[in-house]
This record gives sequence, C-alpha cells and structure tokens, in this order.
Amino acid sequence: MFLKKAICFMMILSALLLAACGAGGGAAEGVDVDLSRLGGAVVYGKVYDMLTNGEKYEGQTVRMSGYLNQIVEKQKGVVVNEFYSCFISDAEGCCSQGIEFLLEEGGEYPPLGSPVTVEGVWNNYTFYGIRRCRLLNAKLK
Repeated sequence: MFLKKAICFMMILSALLLAACGAGGGAAEGVDVDLSRLGGAVVYGKVYDMLTNGEKYEGQTVRMSGYLNQIVEKQKGVVVNEFYSCFISDAEGCCSQGIEFLLEEGGEYPPLGSPVTVEGVWNNYTFYGIRRCRLLNAKLK
C-alpha cells in the first residue's frame, strides 16, 4: 500500500512539474485545456491542479476523455439530485478523478460506464457549503 501511494505521489509531482512547463499544450482550436490529449501521469497532475485551483480555469473551455459515472443523491428514498461525471484514470489506475458535467439542454447521457469525450465551460460553485466544479453546456464529442 505504501509503495502504491509513493508511486502515485511521484507521478503527481512529475505531472505538476511537467504541467508547469507547458505539457498541457496542443489543445484543439477553441479549447483552452485539452485533457484528452494528455498521458495518464500528466492528466492526473493537471486535473489535480484544476480541482485545487479552480478559479484559474473559470470560464475556460475544457475537453476531457474518460468513462461516464453517476452519483445519485437521495433523501428519504427519493432521488433529489443526479450528478454525471467524466471519470478520468491516471497511468497506474490508483488516483482516478471525476469531473462533473452538465450536458447542454436536450443532450442525452449515454449508458453508465461508456467511454466519453466531453467538452464544456469550467464553472466553480458551492453545493451544501462544499466548493465544487463542473463543466457547463457540455457536449459529447
């Protein structure tokens, strides 16, 4: 377990160093941050930066690839919220992250677990007092 955490830490550190040097470049036209073109170790570092420094990305267009995930919030057995996210794995599969997204009006979510590439506008918000982020007006690519 310690070895897995140490490897994950080294990957994060390496990715952050590479991200600071511009390793996240090469984004498609009209996309500010293209996570779909980054390798596993680098994408984890970039996603970590985005989740911890979300204000830097507010309003930017982000593209990401991963697998569709859903979290259902229930109160007294009644569904009150459904959150969909693009679940992004790192190179080792030990430090995966999910970024929530809301499809543009009329968009339909594919079956859970489906591979997806999502593009939308980064948005920071607070939910039950917790700072969160999501992609708004997202499109499946």
